[in-house]
Amino acid sequence: MGIIPKRLKKSGPLVQWGIFFGSMVGLAAVVNHLTEEQQYVPGPYGERKTLTFSSPPFGGQDLTHQREFDFDKFRRMFTRLESYKNASEGSKKYIDRALLNYRWGYTFPTADSLMEILSVVIGTTLNNRAFEQINEAIELLYGLALVWPLQKAE
Repeated sequence: MGIIPKRLKKSGPLVQWGIFFGSMVGLAAVVNHLTEEQQYVPGPYGERKTLTFSSPPFGGQDLTHQREFDFDKFRRMFTRLESYKNASEGSKKYIDRALLNYRWGYTFPTADSLMEILSVVIGTTLNNRAFEQINEAIELLYGLALVWPLQKAE
């Protein structure tokens, strides 16, 4: 018994190719749905898809002079840094939340302010008290604390 049923083998090539391409379209739709970014309600700064820095954030890498990044590209580059890979799980969790807060317009007014906090957090082992202290500092500096969980859009 093969992969193709007997009825399908007896049908013409147009039907076989139609079923094949239909299956591929269905598979692509499922993959797209599963990898779709979660949507949240935008915060006071509004939804942001790019980060623009006053100076290049990745000094020693290939993109030395680049100051503007697509959000997903920045996140990918940041999470590939050795310092991120070596960071504690608490720090990684905080960084991921801070990035989402920036992306959806909560907490950080500029990309530079986000990078300042990420630079501090990446070298810190975060426990609950440290998390609260950083949040208090962010609230004092920017007027808004890190928001979590973000409100999901319907």
